Amino acid sequence: MIIHLGNEFFPKNLIYLRKKYALSRRALARLTGIPEYRIKGIEEGTCYPEVSASGLRRLREIFQLETEDLAGKDLSCNE
Repeated sequence: MIIHLGNEFFPKNLIYLRKKYALSRRALARLTGIPEYRIKGIEEGTCYPEVSASGLRRLREIFQLETEDLAGKDLSCNE
């Protein structure tokens, strides 16, 4: 199953969280099972911000966030 996470906040949050946790795209890909090219495309806005259900579950586990937080608000404003 593929989950669409919206265009507004998810790409920015993915960049923010990846850098906050000092993860390269390759490292995040290994941890989540989301292909590195997909992470790059989401972050750069060249592909739809969609991930598999298992990839989303792993993102939530790694970053300790709910889907609504990952996709529904600007996390960088909370610093």
